[in-house]
Amino acid sequence: MSGISRGQAPDQEATVLVERHWQGSILFAFLVVAFAVALFNVVKHAQTSTGRVAGAVVFGAVLVLLVAGWIRMNRGPRRRLEITEEAISYVGPDGRVSALSRQPGDELAFHMQHRGGRVWVLELTAKGTGTVLDVRGEFPVRRSGRRA
Repeated sequence: MSGISRGQAPDQEATVLVERHWQGSILFAFLVVAFAVALFNVVKHAQTSTGRVAGAVVFGAVLVLLVAGWIRMNRGPRRRLEITEEAISYVGPDGRVSALSRQPGDELAFHMQHRGGRVWVLELTAKGTGTVLDVRGEFPVRRSGRRA
C-alpha cells in the first residue's frame, strides 16, 4: 500500500488529523497589529498633509496585503494525516497521497531527517521496513495521536 496517488475522501473509520496554521496566524496577527499602530501614528503625528497621505497609502497598502495573505493562508488546502488500521496516509495540499502500510507491524517511529543546511523533516517509519513517510505540517498530535 506504499505509494503516491491523487487524494480522495477519507474512510469513515479513519482518524483524520488536519494541519493547523497557528504559528503563521500568530505571526500575521502580530504584523497586522504592528502596521495598524504604525498607520495610526503616521496619520496622527505627521507634520504635513502630504506626509499623512503618503504614510497612510504605504502603511495601508502593507496592511491590506498582510490581511489578504493571512486570509489566503487560512483558506488554502491543508495537509492531513489519515490513520486507519491498514495504513497511515499523508495527503499534501496538492492532493497527492503518500501511504505507509501498517502490515509489517504495529511499531512506528518518528525520526528527524536532515535535508541539508538548516532543513529538517519529520519522518514516520514502520520499524523493520525501509518505508518512510514525510510528515510536514502542524498537526494536533497530542489530542488525536493517542487514538491512532
